[in-house]
Amino acid sequence: MWAHHVATKAIVVPLLLEVGQSVEIPIFRLRPSVPQLELWFERGQAPRPELGEWSSNMEAEDGRALFFDAPGSRVLLRVRTSSSVEILEALPVGGQGADILTRGLVRFVDDGDAHRFSWPDAAAPNSLPRGHSRLSVSVLDVGDAIRGERIELCLQSAMGFKVSDPGYAWLWIFFFWPVLVVLLLLAGLPLVLLSRSTRFGSGGDAPAQD
Repeated sequence: MWAHHVATKAIVVPLLLEVGQSVEIPIFRLRPSVPQLELWFERGQAPRPELGEWSSNMEAEDGRALFFDAPGSRVLLRVRTSSSVEILEALPVGGQGADILTRGLVRFVDDGDAHRFSWPDAAAPNSLPRGHSRLSVSVLDVGDAIRGERIELCLQSAMGFKVSDPGYAWLWIFFFWPVLVVLLLLAGLPLVLLSRSTRFGSGGDAPAQD
């Protein structure tokens, strides 16, 4: 259960979208893994076209890149681990909750086309080592429409209900920990009753001695 808790714990830290701003994230990983990051913006009441729209141009996609007609305001981040340095850029809004809009991050390719994004790279190196480490994230560039906004940076967990990093599959069953607890109780109750029965059944009067 402890390993499952560690593997499924996401880390969320505040980030100010100003060039030069940075955050340090302490991390603990059971196995080496790839850092998966996303930006959380306040949803608000009014539409937020400055965050882009997840409407890809299928005709332009070539299997190596994604193309969006409305990519949203630019966000570039430098992400540094103990073994690598990557430049990431924010995709258009790809998810939403009751109060937030989320933008994923992918590797930045300086090709001069603001509508073209690299595919999320599943084969990226495991730059987060096993055990304790730190992730340093700094803002390199941000569009005028969202400059100065306070958002949240989320480091996704190594394991989710649907998708997990390699080596974590054996922990998946612990999503159903209440069922496991019930099974343990059902198995333990007869043992407790048997133990009590044996203890009290072995009692009695000691034989009389001459």
